[in-house]
Amino acid sequence: MNRNELDEKHKSAIVSATRALKKYLEDLRRLASEGEAPESTGFAGKPMPLPKNKLEELNKKLEEIEQIVNEIENQVGKDIINERPDLVLTYMWASVILGRMEGVLRTIEPSNLEKSRGALPVNMKNFLEDRVRILEDHVKKLRKEYTTVNF
Repeated sequence: MNRNELDEKHKSAIVSATRALKKYLEDLRRLASEGEAPESTGFAGKPMPLPKNKLEELNKKLEEIEQIVNEIENQVGKDIINERPDLVLTYMWASVILGRMEGVLRTIEPSNLEKSRGALPVNMKNFLEDRVRILEDHVKKLRKEYTTVNF
């Protein structure tokens, strides 16, 4: 390998980071313009969109950030970005996302909620135990199906 060329593991790490940054930029735009939270963070309630002048300021700054992220992505990963789509990667990402869903479900299991936030009313505890168990079963079945082991 030429001393001026990046190897594939470096390219992959950098492109992965630029894609994550772009996702965060999208999340920030949606939060600021629509008041839509990007994910469950433990905060209750609905965010409010920014006032128009603040939204315009933020969007300008986000565009500057995105331009630099695009420069990095285009410089480092043009061959990765333009490569043929790979179904194995779809299965890998599906497994990752389903794993994250399992983690979120664990946070609302009554035993975990009670450890971190105190006792639940019995009716809500029973309701959540039932529903979370059903959701966990669905996610586990999907995770068994959408795994690279099946390739």
